[in-house]
Amino acid sequence: MLLNSMAFPLSPLFAFLLCVGPLLAQGNEIVAWGSNDHQQVSQAPSTAEFIQVSGGWEHALALKTDGSIVSWGWDNYGQVAQTPTGTGFNMVAGAMYHSLAVHSDGTLRAWGYDVHGQVSNAPLTADFALADGGLNHSFALKSDGSLVSWGSDAVNQITNTPAGFDYTQIAAGAEFSLALRNDGSIAAWGWDGYNQISAAPAGVGFTQIAAGWNHGMALHSDGSLTSWGADTYGAVSQTPIGNDFVSIACGAEHSFAIKTDGTIVSWGQDFFQQVTDSPAGSDFVQLAGGWNHSLALRSAASGPIYNISNLIVGMVATVEVSNCPAGSQVVFAYSFAGPGPTSTVYGDVEMSLPINHLGPFPEVAGLASIQVLIPGSLAGNMVHTQSLVLQGGGVSTLTNALHLSVL
Repeated sequence: MLLNSMAFPLSPLFAFLLCVGPLLAQGNEIVAWGSNDHQQVSQAPSTAEFIQVSGGWEHALALKTDGSIVSWGWDNYGQVAQTPTGTGFNMVAGAMYHSLAVHSDGTLRAWGYDVHGQVSNAPLTADFALADGGLNHSFALKSDGSLVSWGSDAVNQITNTPAGFDYTQIAAGAEFSLALRNDGSIAAWGWDGYNQISAAPAGVGFTQIAAGWNHGMALHSDGSLTSWGADTYGAVSQTPIGNDFVSIACGAEHSFAIKTDGTIVSWGQDFFQQVTDSPAGSDFVQLAGGWNHSLALRSAASGPIYNISNLIVGMVATVEVSNCPAGSQVVFAYSFAGPGPTSTVYGDVEMSLPINHLGPFPEVAGLASIQVLIPGSLAGNMVHTQSLVLQGGGVSTLTNALHLSVL
């Protein structure tokens, strides 16, 4: 969840859910660096049509704007060749030798290594929002906010899965799991050999979680970072200090984060230059870590960028426009009536009448962001939405439009 977001807790609009990273709605470019033993770096697609990336052991996968999946890298257990075809997927997750995805119909897909049932035991119901996987286990977040785990239970990463219906994010380590509650507190379970369970931070107010092989990291609402667990190469002790971070990710023994200015900071193990080769630039929007490689999405747009993610009933949301001009204000417009177009004094908008709006909200450090909650009454609806960036002197800019389903 992004820094400087403004509280707007009861608006009947969007849901934003971070898991392995924000799921973006506009096409972006993939940047990959670090270990390339199985071409998990060099085979990264070069087109600007991706909304999420994820890393496995030595493979990677990405989600396109049309909801289709692309995989590349090591294929020793079919984690590339068995990638599901078709469109309509909402998110992807790379694990050790297997991968997972959630379709817009709420069903799970799992493929690759399956000795412990981490693929074949995937639940068959159609009520899932997110999934992730570790060494030999998988788990998922259901649309009702509960968790389900399957696969290897060697260190109780299945049997100790917490109960409850208040979870909003998940992250899998090698043999441990993390989940974020809607109050911003963190649940941790599984193997605790490096205190990745017992040292998980207490308290509330965390907005993102990430898991490495044996370490965890969390982003607080004040923009600061907290790390815990294995610290062999500085993944914990070298965690940067500051209150200007907006997105996080972990590799096996390295970590990295995006700052408010869109730049990347990396630390920890650097055997394959996964730290020193971190790309320069100030236009990064999402991160994902593999074993010894890293992935990022770089914005392909030069003007204001409107991004939201899966719309999931009952969950807190963040809706944002980045790259806003200094001193501007943003209006979030939406309609349930259809995709338009409709002519307005600001130009043609991609939604039909009646049109509702929230705001205007001021930009802070180039970002205008609000938090909202999705009511059950919106389940199954299609939201058509676009934002208007207002500057001084009557200058205005329409952002990209989004057309998304409420799950």
